[in-house]
Amino acid sequence: MPFPYRIHDSPNLERLAPFTVFAAKFGYAFDLSSPESIARSFNAMLATTDQNPEHHILHMLGIRTMAKAVYAQENIGHYGLAFEHYCHFTSPIRRYPDVLVHRILLQCLEKNISPIQQMDELCVHCSERERKAMDAERDATKYKQVEYMKKYIGEEFDAVISGVSTFGFWAQTVLQRCKGFVSILNLPQTDEYSHIEEEYAIVGRRTKRSTKLAMQSG
Repeated sequence: MPFPYRIHDSPNLERLAPFTVFAAKFGYAFDLSSPESIARSFNAMLATTDQNPEHHILHMLGIRTMAKAVYAQENIGHYGLAFEHYCHFTSPIRRYPDVLVHRILLQCLEKNISPIQQMDELCVHCSERERKAMDAERDATKYKQVEYMKKYIGEEFDAVISGVSTFGFWAQTVLQRCKGFVSILNLPQTDEYSHIEEEYAIVGRRTKRSTKLAMQSG
């Protein structure tokens, strides 16, 4: 029976490597020998960081290293939930994948099975619409944040660094939780900057001044 599984692939070691180096700085070791050992390492780390200052950072970065869950006819299991078979069955918003599952189960219960031949295409469509909905939600949030912060142009706020890349960093205000991007071109041009991936930091080559995750910014 063609069926819309919710699948989640095992971690990509290339994406995971910088995170494990960063986590090691806080004393957390990762066993990368298998997907199962990686899951055990994550669980052990999260179980011991609930009360520690680095908990939020490590939890956030750990999620970012994970693959994105999608809908698919070919079942590979759900790594994040540790389920061999998983689907979206019920939801207050009645997603289309839920409805597909309901129809298939009803056919099975009534012994009147009519396989959905275009299930692959429907799964791709559902995954794409899910991403579109998430993008729309983020854009709407950003729009309202910009609208709200317009009246504070020129003022200074305490913020934390929530993301770092080769071309700049993202800062989120502590009070309003509004996030914005700061280009590397906006940093003092009296210095040159390097992106240190495993430290999630931008470091000035001359001053050695470091801009990194959770660092306070005025």
